[in-house]
Amino acid sequence: MSESGYWRWNTNITWHYFSSVGISAASAREATSEFMRDHHIRTLLYFSECTIESALNSAKRNSMSGEPEEAIFRTLRWGSLRDKATKWPSEIAGREISFEPDFWQFFDHFKNVRNEVTHPKRHDHSIYADLDKADPTTIEKAIARALVTLYSAQKKPWPYWLLSWNYVGFNGDKTAPFESNNLNGFFHSLPALGIRWHGASQMCFEQEGMSTLANFDELDAVMKKVTLDIEPPNKIFTDRPRLTRRWWDLSFLQSCFGLSNK
Repeated sequence: MSESGYWRWNTNITWHYFSSVGISAASAREATSEFMRDHHIRTLLYFSECTIESALNSAKRNSMSGEPEEAIFRTLRWGSLRDKATKWPSEIAGREISFEPDFWQFFDHFKNVRNEVTHPKRHDHSIYADLDKADPTTIEKAIARALVTLYSAQKKPWPYWLLSWNYVGFNGDKTAPFESNNLNGFFHSLPALGIRWHGASQMCFEQEGMSTLANFDELDAVMKKVTLDIEPPNKIFTDRPRLTRRWWDLSFLQSCFGLSNK
């Protein structure tokens, strides 16, 4: 029997939200005015919280598979985000697991900043001092590392997109980002970028190279040193999607693919 509801092909809400984290962090780093940086930091704070709750809710829903939808929805609806982030990783894993200190540093301070952005109550302009102190790279990585921890709790490999790189070029649309996967896409993209990584074959790639927080931190450091902003085109499969760190930059992609900006 088909499941009721509205569905889209190849759609992952957590991927969408974390991709918005990536756009916001990159845009804040490259902002040319204080106004635009503040705008992107606000967006970053919103989508950081959305990403965490989306990932936690999805993992909890999976762990409650087989229970009535009403019970699942009630659990997801009424738990506070702090309780979810504190308790659910251990409940899902069946053992003691907690997010790293960098996540809690983000949560304890910037959730309050996000709340003030949403519901401004202060008598002064101190919210701007908080926005000035926000480091987009630190926030982006704290969220990514929390999701790696959550995937590990579920005994799943973490997805490549937590490195803030995405694919473009699916179905001939050179500039539209989409979610690929670790084995059919990322496994082949790393050597194209000049990276030799753990797991020489697809059979062991995820287990040996994309299953732990240490794997993530190591590969994140390697990817940050890559001098290319986009995977070179494949000489045989010329329409193959390409991995890029600037997947959100339309001008960059138009230049790479020789497209008109009209």
